[in-house]
Amino acid sequence: MKFFASLLAVAPLATSVMSLAVDKLDTRQNSCIGATYPVLSVNHLDRKEFQGEIDQRGSLGWLATPDVSVIFDFGATTPANPQLNFRILNKNSATWKAVILSNYVDTITTPARETVRISIDAARKVGTDSIPTILDGCVQLPRLDGTWYVQMES
Repeated sequence: MKFFASLLAVAPLATSVMSLAVDKLDTRQNSCIGATYPVLSVNHLDRKEFQGEIDQRGSLGWLATPDVSVIFDFGATTPANPQLNFRILNKNSATWKAVILSNYVDTITTPARETVRISIDAARKVGTDSIPTILDGCVQLPRLDGTWYVQMES
């Protein structure tokens, strides 16, 4: 019984440490998810650059697909606090989606040097209605220099 209780206590920690994605973000007490992410393989198709919004501490609204909309807010993003606040809405009840953020030194000649993956669950079906999934959260960007892009995972 003690082993089972210990396993229950450790399982959530192991799951969060082993996760390669930012799935369920915990924004309690204004905390953001911050971690080292493996560099994901990304392409240059259908991506949107948002480095200017970071530099100007602005915001970005992006309709990624007809079913997925993204809002980034960089108002609190500084070198001392490199957090990205976001809201992602998924109206597709058939599949979950993921947004990939990628950072480059030079987008022509170099591969991505940093990537962040944020996944969002599919919308819920209740009878014939579809209830969109909304994910509000924030993530610590590993760096602010270079050029950042956002795209849907393919």
